[in-house]
Amino acid sequence: MIHPHWQYFLALEADFAQTTNYVEVVEDNFATYSVAYVKILLSSSSEIDVVFRVIAEQLATETAPESIKEHRDMMLRHYPKFHRVKVEVPRYGLTLRPWASWEMEESPSWWKAYNRVKHHRNSDYPEANLQNTLHSVAGLFAVLLYLYHDDLFSDALTPWPTLLAIERLDVAFSREDRYRLPDFGRFGDA
Repeated sequence: MIHPHWQYFLALEADFAQTTNYVEVVEDNFATYSVAYVKILLSSSSEIDVVFRVIAEQLATETAPESIKEHRDMMLRHYPKFHRVKVEVPRYGLTLRPWASWEMEESPSWWKAYNRVKHHRNSDYPEANLQNTLHSVAGLFAVLLYLYHDDLFSDALTPWPTLLAIERLDVAFSREDRYRLPDFGRFGDA
């Protein structure tokens, strides 16, 4: 299978898109929680951990990262602007920065929520809400763009998600300049 992690992401994003038939993606609904969000939050966040390990293998790091802090250290060592990745949700006019907290050397709040839901579902079930789930899916999207950046820039990363996007430039000066993705291309500092 070509791009197995991308295919899995597309399935998760499709599951999330189904929830929008019932819960509008607006700030007023961010605290809405459900069993559907539990499944998507746990699956997408778990996949993030898997993809970080694949990136570590590609980068031939000394040791495989085991924690979110170690993932952060590895990513920022090799991709110092990763925390600036912007994920758009055009249908709802949203722009997310799922990894922005790494700039302050903190784990994302949605990642903390994922761990609380994973380990303490009885008490922390409401953490599996629209906001945390959306950010987790967006976080996975961002990580995959880095894993598959060569295919992204050559337009071989298909099909494209239905809800999420990154900024695409109208005029491309080179293949790397088609998208605004930190750490890559002339517009990498966007």
